Amino acid sequence: MPLSRVTFWIPLALIIIILTGCNPTPTANPSTPTARPTGTATTRPSPTLAPTATSTLAPSATPTPPASPTTAVSATPTETVEPSATATQVPTADDSVPIGGLDADSGDGVTIKGQVIATASFSKGFKFTVDDSTGQLVLLLWHTTYDETPVAPRLNVGATVRVTGKIGAYEGELQITPYGGSDVTVLSGGYAAAACDAGTIGEHLGERIAITGQVSRVEAAGSNAVKVYVTDESGEALVFIWNSILDRIPNANPALGTIGTQVRVTGVVEEYKGTLELIPTLPYDVEVLP
Repeated sequence: MPLSRVTFWIPLALIIIILTGCNPTPTANPSTPTARPTGTATTRPSPTLAPTATSTLAPSATPTPPASPTTAVSATPTETVEPSATATQVPTADDSVPIGGLDADSGDGVTIKGQVIATASFSKGFKFTVDDSTGQLVLLLWHTTYDETPVAPRLNVGATVRVTGKIGAYEGELQITPYGGSDVTVLSGGYAAAACDAGTIGEHLGERIAITGQVSRVEAAGSNAVKVYVTDESGEALVFIWNSILDRIPNANPALGTIGTQVRVTGVVEEYKGTLELIPTLPYDVEVLP
């Protein structure tokens, strides 16, 4: 073969080889990397989004449960207050029975409610006449019970009281005797006695009054009482105090035995053998002033 032809075919063959051998490889290689990134990019974001969605929902779901406890806590105080109010009202209104329907055989565990209209003392205790508009009875407090009664300072004429105890009678007088000091409750306070001058107590015989003045002298009245004379600008009044009361007057010793001590005394004006006396019936009827 002539050299010119060989020279022609060699370049032609090289061109064909180059064209047919290079094109298949570039076509296949680019398609594979392109497909992987595309598929990988589509697949990877999904796991990334799933935790993100979970993290977002978890906090949203978490605030929701606390909302319920918050509501429950708000409701609880309301429900707690209501029973407390009910518990306070029921005993005072529903547990008490009319005094007028009681008798000496009414027995134990009876609760009454009424206003103290009179007080008195005797050698072993104190008496409080209680009225509820249907009837009256005596609240009997032995000294030991009176001494342990928390409301004793407020237990006086005019006070509205609630008492639970045993019903009985003595010499025809209906009585209620509480089991202890805590069985006596003062629902509202009493009223103050009319203020009078010491020198004018004779104008108020049989009345409950109050005087204010200085201790001017003190005398023994037998073995069970003392006489304390109280003086103001109008004159002098004799205050007769039984020892059972004297022993329970706050700050009485030695103040009541000291000339010049300022006192306020509430009591009933009585006359004994031609002498006017102001007689306190309870320890808190005598107040030592600063």
